Amino acid sequence: MVNYGKMVKQIRTGKGIKACYVAKKLGLTPGGYSGIERGRSRLTAIYAQQIADILEVDIKDIFFTPDVSVPLIYSKLGDGTNLPKQ
Repeated sequence: MVNYGKMVKQIRTGKGIKACYVAKKLGLTPGGYSGIERGRSRLTAIYAQQIADILEVDIKDIFFTPDVSVPLIYSKLGDGTNLPKQ
């Protein structure tokens, strides 16, 4: 399973933003937010968007790595076709 929290942490630390600041903006305890970054808590789409807004990045920056041009999350259609989630 992909740990998107790791990407969140890389973006956050690269911008020099403290985890406690993000946690407070999300209404989480520092421990609750830490769980997201460490992959112990699920990064929901809602939290991903809120974190992207706080870090002033596009949400796709959390789900795409710089060296990969294919999205990491897929949606399976009824006919078996895999399409990237937007």
